[in-house]
Amino acid sequence: MWVGIVIVSVIPVAFIINLIYSRFPIIRNFPVILVRIRKIVWWILLALILMPSLCLISVAFSQLLGRASNSFSALPASGISLIGWTALKFLYQFCFFNGTGEEVGWRGFALSRLQMHVSPLIATLLLSFIWVPWHVFLWQAEGRSINTLSFWLMSYLINIPASVIICWIFNRSQGSILAAGIAHAAANTVTAMFENLDSNVLALRVYVFVIVIVFADRIWRKLPMDHPAVYKDVIPSVSTEIAG
Repeated sequence: MWVGIVIVSVIPVAFIINLIYSRFPIIRNFPVILVRIRKIVWWILLALILMPSLCLISVAFSQLLGRASNSFSALPASGISLIGWTALKFLYQFCFFNGTGEEVGWRGFALSRLQMHVSPLIATLLLSFIWVPWHVFLWQAEGRSINTLSFWLMSYLINIPASVIICWIFNRSQGSILAAGIAHAAANTVTAMFENLDSNVLALRVYVFVIVIVFADRIWRKLPMDHPAVYKDVIPSVSTEIAG
């Protein structure tokens, strides 16, 4: 409990201090990127519903096949309580982890720099090989079977296409960390809601979607250097972004 209290109380303070004093432009200008909303509102909405939709379809499909070990009746709450649980879980994930932490580093910092040199597909695949084992201490604390080969195979099987989807949303939303953070937090929220998801069925649905976006957007092609999701030394001012 005390660890949780320390995390919740310290992380926001540390983040605000970094916004002011960090030597990295991507962190100092995070508020600028965060308010880049007017032209990407539909991508933000898609980021919110995409992964939950894929998970819900997978759960329903698993039940039709008789493969599901949990059902919609096994949700952590019901009715209005479920809405409240979902909102709190999402806000917790976004505010303390995915929106203000992970995605600032993974997509905002690392991916944007990798895309200076390689295509979005290659960049996100390279990033995935680091992103997955980065969670090892969290997974260990949760009591997962991190010492088994099957665990790591399944982790890469699920998280690589998830990384491609977040990369796609980040690029499509003109390099919005807000959209990437929402997509990540929404995915974590829905997977916590259905703790016994059929990983094979979910992976199949996610890979089908990934194949579609890879070919539709041809993300094996390198982005132009003037693309907003490609790192630049100069980031427009807040007034320019809001006016745009």
